[in-house]
Amino acid sequence: MSYKLFLSQVAVVVATTVGAGMFALPYVFSVSGWIPGLFYLAAFTIILSFIHAVYFLVLRRVRERKRLAELAREALGPAQGVVALLAVVVGQLLTLLVYLILGRTFLELLLPALGGAGGVLLFWLIASFPLFFGVRRFAWSEALGAVAMGGLIIALFTSGDVGQGFGRIPTLDSAHLLFPFGIALFSLASWTAVEPVYELNSRMGGADIRRSLLALIAGTGISALLYIVFVLGVLGSPVPITPDTVSGFSAPLWQILLGALGLFAIWTSYVPVGREAAHALMDKGWKEGAALG
Repeated sequence: MSYKLFLSQVAVVVATTVGAGMFALPYVFSVSGWIPGLFYLAAFTIILSFIHAVYFLVLRRVRERKRLAELAREALGPAQGVVALLAVVVGQLLTLLVYLILGRTFLELLLPALGGAGGVLLFWLIASFPLFFGVRRFAWSEALGAVAMGGLIIALFTSGDVGQGFGRIPTLDSAHLLFPFGIALFSLASWTAVEPVYELNSRMGGADIRRSLLALIAGTGISALLYIVFVLGVLGSPVPITPDTVSGFSAPLWQILLGALGLFAIWTSYVPVGREAAHALMDKGWKEGAALG
């Protein structure tokens, strides 16, 4: 397997993982302190990397003839399989709906005139187009999004005062030790990236499994590092710490930067979620065009 393909797999994992959850992390860190925030990010990086690797190996064993919902039906029985199918499809569709709403919000930071239904429609058109890509074009689009997000996060980090960021919040607040649990888990869970990574591996003959597993681990780890850099950048900026981060930045330039970052974060997560919902329907006999529609 070439390093080019390995980097594509890493980029897919990073692009899928880094999402809207990062905008809540600065506030979460400010409440719980550095130690709990870093602990949960590190712990879930290890745990979720292991889970993603196991799912990858399961897909390899069945040669991707079955996806998550179908695997659940086979293991647990028809009744539980229906529940799993509904959980995957309905859950992913609801996630896509939330992404559309968030996408409109971030789009309005860039183009304030695009409010309401117009913003939702425009984001839906832009975000849905890559759903019809093959896996390689999809990987390249995700890589582009990952690079863009990395650049925007680094720009935010370099503009702030890192020393101020460290000193602005407590090291540990024992009253809020569990506060980062949910958002850290949500921010790092990216099982929808596993199937594209497996598909890319299969296109190259499926020989180098270890490097694909390493890509899953590296992608999750890089995502956690980008989150930490983002938190330092926000906390090092002379703005109020708010639950959504965005409302604390009133300067137009910063709103544009955060709007662009948010759009890339939503877009690169939207496409894998849509692909996963479509694949679950295709496992039940739907045609590809109907499932993607």
